[in-house]
Amino acid sequence: MTFGIFRYIFALILLRQAHSAMFFLLAAIAEGAGGGTLISMMITMMADRSQPQERGQIFAMCVGSWA
Repeated sequence: MTFGIFRYIFALILLRQAHSAMFFLLAAIAEGAGGGTLISMMITMMADRSQPQERGQIFAMCVGSWA
């Protein structure tokens, strides 16, 4: 999970530093990959650490906060 967070933060820094359209596009792709890694790891951890009867509520609470 830490790798995904660092990757996402690094991509946001790259987006901030973008001075051309191509660099902005590459930084946005990196940001999408970092966010995808982070969210999938978060969902896996929630499913692993919650009881089957409470998973729906936990998914709605955690994933809904990203929207």
